[in-house]
Amino acid sequence: MKAIKCEMCGSDNLVKQNDLYICQSCGTKYSTEEAKKLLVEIKVDKSDETAKLYQLARIAKKDFDAVSAAKYYEQIKVLCPDDWEAAFFSLYFRLYQCRIFQIQSSANTLNNSLSTVCQLVLLIKDDNKKVMVDAVLEILVYVQAFAKTMDESALKHLNECCTIRTSTDGFQNLMIEYGDRAIAIANMLHTAALLAKGFVELNTGERLKSQIVSCEKTAAKLLTNILGFVAPQYRSEYTNMLQEYKKVIREYEPSYILPSSDLSIFNNDIRIVLNKTNGRNSLSGESSNTSSTSNSSGGCYVATCVYGSYDCPQVWALRRYRDYYLAPKKFGRLFIRLYYAISPTLVRWFGKKEWFRRIWKNKLDKRIEILKQNGVKDSPYQDIEW
Repeated sequence: MKAIKCEMCGSDNLVKQNDLYICQSCGTKYSTEEAKKLLVEIKVDKSDETAKLYQLARIAKKDFDAVSAAKYYEQIKVLCPDDWEAAFFSLYFRLYQCRIFQIQSSANTLNNSLSTVCQLVLLIKDDNKKVMVDAVLEILVYVQAFAKTMDESALKHLNECCTIRTSTDGFQNLMIEYGDRAIAIANMLHTAALLAKGFVELNTGERLKSQIVSCEKTAAKLLTNILGFVAPQYRSEYTNMLQEYKKVIREYEPSYILPSSDLSIFNNDIRIVLNKTNGRNSLSGESSNTSSTSNSSGGCYVATCVYGSYDCPQVWALRRYRDYYLAPKKFGRLFIRLYYAISPTLVRWFGKKEWFRRIWKNKLDKRIEILKQNGVKDSPYQDIEW
């Protein structure tokens, strides 16, 4: 910022009156031409303004007031363009306000910004290692919070939109959209973890390693849950991604094992459709090598609702009992047809009710125990036709 500085007393408080500039401190007068020669660059101290903005921004951040936090951090970013905190949170809280259809692009945008933010962390004054590590820890915590909120919103949207009445094309599109969002979120978490690894050598404690592992575990869980319904041509790519996540985790937890898919995150109608395919048909409509015909046995609707998965020991035992003990008999087949006519409606009406699951779990647990005592196995099982 430039100002006219009085050559007599050094004051920059000059006021123009008529055609003269008059120093308010000593009264010296200058013509317009003389005043131009006195123009000097003056540094304006905005430290108080910056401190006030930081105070307001951090209060808004603590309260997760995204609108206010984004506004204050954006103002700080103008005053302090090399500040990591302003650079990260001005973008973070703007993206945090995204709509459902913007989740994938928002996760990608935040992902792409992380490298620059970490470079700004390295510029922290006096190479203060503790401050650097604390900054990276804060970034990891907020990236995970972002991931959790975005995935919950995407999953809620999916479960609200996908019902038994949704068309096949509509169902496929909704599941693919959710998968794309989950992958973008997982990639963001993985990037944050990899960048944070570069700061591990600065920290002798376990907090940073713990947060890195937490990011990768969340990413692995997201990817595992969608792996069963992605198109076959992409499964190899996503499996490789999971192996990358596992590799990072095992640097700090050597015994780590990748999680199994958790279908309980989806509503009953989605689980019914997914369990009918049982991983044999992708949502793209393409069949994998293990696909069966449309005349296969069908899904165990109530059991899947109760136990949360079509592929678990309890349901394996019930499917064996159905195929080997009920299906060969006339009355058994009649019972199966009656069950498949009624159970989808029961699950759709009452599947989300705790009392429904509790009642049926007690009954099924007892029945499964009897079946096992009579030699019915609960090991992994492939349905047969009958």
